[in-house]
Amino acid sequence: MYRKVVLSATPNALPTVWKRGLRDNPSKETVDQRSRAQDGRAATSRKREQCVDRQLDVHFSSRSNDWSTPTDLFNELNDVFHFDLDACADADNAKCPRYFTKEQNALMQQWRGTVWMNPPFGREIAKFMRKAYEESLLGATVVCLVSSRTDTDWWHRYAKRGHFIFLRGRLKFGNAESSAPFPSAIVIFWSGRLGQATRPELQP
Repeated sequence: MYRKVVLSATPNALPTVWKRGLRDNPSKETVDQRSRAQDGRAATSRKREQCVDRQLDVHFSSRSNDWSTPTDLFNELNDVFHFDLDACADADNAKCPRYFTKEQNALMQQWRGTVWMNPPFGREIAKFMRKAYEESLLGATVVCLVSSRTDTDWWHRYAKRGHFIFLRGRLKFGNAESSAPFPSAIVIFWSGRLGQATRPELQP
C-alpha cells in the first residue's frame, strides 16, 4: 500500500537539497548584479595599481641619484656575480664601468656577460623584466632588483621564470632618508646550461 505525499509549493517546505539548488541557480538579475560588482572591484584594483605605479615612477626611478642601488647590497651580490654591465644607470650612480643610460635605452641594446639591473619602478618595469628574461635566453646572466609585487602580471610572466630571493625588511635606496614603501626581491635569470636546467616551464 502506497502513501500519497503532497509537497507544498513553498520553498520552505522543500527538502534541503532542493532549496540549496534554488539558491545555486540565481535569477538573471542576480547574476547581472554580481557581474557588475565584480567588474567594479576589478576596476578599483586596476586604478589602485596604476596610482601606485605613478607614485613609484616619480619617487623610485633607478635612474635618480636619490634612489640608486644600495651600495652594501650591490657589493654583496657583486662579490658573487662579478657584474660586467649596469643596465639601468647614469654617470653618477653606475655600479659598473660599462652601463646604459636613459638616452642609450637599454631596451634597444644587446646585453652581454653578467648584468646588474635595477630597473625604473612603476609601469616601465614589465618591459625591463621581459628584456632581462629574453637576454638570458641569448647568453646573459641578469640579476634584477625589483619590488616584490607578486600580484602583478609582470611578476607572473617573467619573474617566476627565474630564481627569486625575497629580501627581509625594506631597503633604503641611495640617499633616501626613509625606507621604500614596498618590500624588495632579487630575481636571477641564469644563462646557458644552468638556465636551461633550472628555468621553469611556464605558459607564455
